[in-house]
Amino acid sequence: MEFSLGFLDAIFGKRVILEFSNPEGVRKVSVTEKWFKEMKHKGHISPISTVRVHVLNLTRIDVMKWVIGKDVSQEDLEKFRDTSSNDLYAITHFEDGKPVINLMKKVLWEYAALQLGIATGISEEEALKIKTDIESLILSRGGKPI
Repeated sequence: MEFSLGFLDAIFGKRVILEFSNPEGVRKVSVTEKWFKEMKHKGHISPISTVRVHVLNLTRIDVMKWVIGKDVSQEDLEKFRDTSSNDLYAITHFEDGKPVINLMKKVLWEYAALQLGIATGISEEEALKIKTDIESLILSRGGKPI
C-alpha cells in the first residue's frame, strides 16, 4: 500500500517551511508536515546544517549561508563562531586576481569594516572601544600581525 497524502491534508494539514539554497539565494517553500515526514522517511529529503556568514568585501557586506562540513569545517566553526549570534564572520581579499575568503573573529571583522568605512550597525562608542582594543593588542605584540 502506497502512502497517500490526501486532499484534506493538503488543505488543512499543519505546514512547515523548507529552505532551499541556490546561487540566487534562499527559496522558501511551504509543505505539509505529513508530506515532509514521508519524504524524509523515504530518503528523498535530508536536513543540512547551515551557518550564516557575514562576508566583508571592499565596499559592502554580503550575508551567506554555508553548509557545515562542506563550506566550513566543524573545527573552524567552533574556532570562529560568534557566541552571541552563532554567526561566522569573514573577509574577502584577492590572490592572483582571485577572491579568497578568510574567517576571522567578529571583533577583528568589525575593526576591518571600520578601516574600510563600511557601516556594521555598531555605535560610535563600540567602534572606538574595538579600535582601541585592537591597536593595544597590536602594540603589545610589538607591531606584529594578530
